[in-house]
Order: sequence, then C-alpha cells, then structure tokens
Amino acid sequence: NRWGEAHRVSPTWVGCAGELLVAADMIRRGYAVYHSMAKIGPFDLYAYADGIGYRIEVRSIRSETQPGGNLDHSRFDVLARVMPDGRILCEPDVPIAVRN
Repeated sequence: NRWGEAHRVSPTWVGCAGELLVAADMIRRGYAVYHSMAKIGPFDLYAYADGIGYRIEVRSIRSETQPGGNLDHSRFDVLARVMPDGRILCEPDVPIAVRN
C-alpha cells in the first residue's frame, strides 16, 4: 500500500504528504497556494486565483468510501481526499484558474 502499511510510515507523514500533493495539484491548476504553518487551524491550505479563494481541508484516506473523519464543513470550502494511489478527489471540484 502506498500510504505506509508496508513501511510503517507515521500517519503524520502521510498527512503531510497528502497536503503537498494537493498543493502541487492546485498550483498545476493555476492557483497560488498558502500552507498553514501551524499544526492546528480551521483548514490546511488556501488556494487563490482570479479573485477567488478556497479554504481546503486535506484528508489522506484508505478508500473512496471512507469519509475522512469528523469534519466541520463550515470551516472550509473544499474537501480534498487523497487516495492511496495518489489520486485527488475534491468536493466540490475546483476549476482550473483563468490567468489574465
């Protein structure tokens, strides 16, 4: 499994890797991405482009049916679930930014 069962990777490391994957995906989509420096906070990433910003909560999960834990949806705009195979599922989907 890519998320560490075979190598006993710390869940904290798995979470950090998921945040970096989502940040890279948002940059690829044309957004400037800001990452929380604190371990605690209302969301993990902030992505901004074209006058629109998204507060993003990242969850690295084991399957598409896993909800990703208890979530307060009022604290973020987008839930980004990172699958064990590296795919990223955003709910709702985030459009590609139009750069002017």
